[in-house]
Amino acid sequence: MDVYSLSYIRQLPDGNWASMFIGVYSSLKRLEEAQERLRRLRGFRDSPEGFRVQCYRMDEEYDDPGFFTPWLPPQPGLGTVLGEAIGVETVAAPFTVLLPRGKRLPASYSGVYSTNVVDQPAVTVNVVAGDPSPAGAARQPAQLVVSGLPAAQAGLLQIHLSLAADEQGAVSASARYAHTGAVLSTATGVVAVDRGGQPS
Repeated sequence: MDVYSLSYIRQLPDGNWASMFIGVYSSLKRLEEAQERLRRLRGFRDSPEGFRVQCYRMDEEYDDPGFFTPWLPPQPGLGTVLGEAIGVETVAAPFTVLLPRGKRLPASYSGVYSTNVVDQPAVTVNVVAGDPSPAGAARQPAQLVVSGLPAAQAGLLQIHLSLAADEQGAVSASARYAHTGAVLSTATGVVAVDRGGQPS
């Protein structure tokens, strides 16, 4: 059984992002009815492109379990850790940390992303490393480009992102359809690691 979640995201005048989880619906038709009602309300009607639709299949896991903090200080005896944070950047959101600085290696992350507009032909996910703060320096060690997407409502196509880093700082990323597992794009790069407090 598939269920559909509706959320909303928009950029504020100060450059920050605001997001809101709206609800979960038993059918796409019910979700579209709710979305149409909300489009007429103040705030939503100013930026109607901010709605996000996610389709989830019941009794399936879409993310790795666990909890992380934005930064973990290196600890004696911890081994090799990330010397810089790793995350992703899309048109819908700025640098989002997925593997924090100080994370013990090897490490991995997986999550589900979706399209932003109706009939979006492609999705680009930038793998970003560095300082996630607004004034911080960041670079792009890898990029995933998924093209040739079929016509669909914004947020309906589900793309599963996998990200992994090994003890040498080698990063691998892949994108595939969440429901079929078909690989859509792969990319590799290199990030800084910390061995006993000495970044390399």
